[in-house]
Amino acid sequence: MKITSFYFLLPAFLALSWMLPWTRPLWDYLDSRLFFACNSLLELSPKFWAFANGALFDWLHDAVFASVFLVYILKGEYRQRFLHVVSAIAISALTLFLINKMLFPKVLHISRASPSIIYHTTDQLTKLIGPNNVKTKSLASFPADHGTTACLFVYFTYLFLGTRSAILAFLYAILIVLPRMVVGAHWATDILIGSLPIATFSKYVLVKLTKRGATLERC
Repeated sequence: MKITSFYFLLPAFLALSWMLPWTRPLWDYLDSRLFFACNSLLELSPKFWAFANGALFDWLHDAVFASVFLVYILKGEYRQRFLHVVSAIAISALTLFLINKMLFPKVLHISRASPSIIYHTTDQLTKLIGPNNVKTKSLASFPADHGTTACLFVYFTYLFLGTRSAILAFLYAILIVLPRMVVGAHWATDILIGSLPIATFSKYVLVKLTKRGATLERC
């Protein structure tokens, strides 16, 4: 079996196990355990988690993404690599809009309340630091936008800069999604079952569109 097939089959298998009534309770149990484990971190440093869920932190992520793309462009033939980066950005934007914002909520009518709503912890951050503009709840948490972005970031880093850089990107991706899980804006499966398969498909589209052969077809 090709590695490419494995990367498609694994997310598909996970998504199927999440939808089946026989295995869904296992996922729900895992979600609840992970939420309580992450949420327990909130009291340790509430101001940090508030900052990590704010717009300024999102801009920091954007700067990191841009840095990866810039390094890739400067390491080779500028024009071709610039087109690859533009393609990656365009695919990311289309993925978030067409799949996350349109397909799941408006076409498939798949919606899911975030753990902060289910477990009534919506105002927990407010109690710790006072009034704030941090998003801690959602009636449509599946799939996770930040999770999709984080998965795409890891995939694109791997395709553009290789395995070592992708490992660092994976560690950084945890920093992207963890704050949302700590405040209760997302379940773990919003990322694992929702974001990961979506990003896998989008990565495949990028490889096919850019037609870079073996260099981009790493997985």
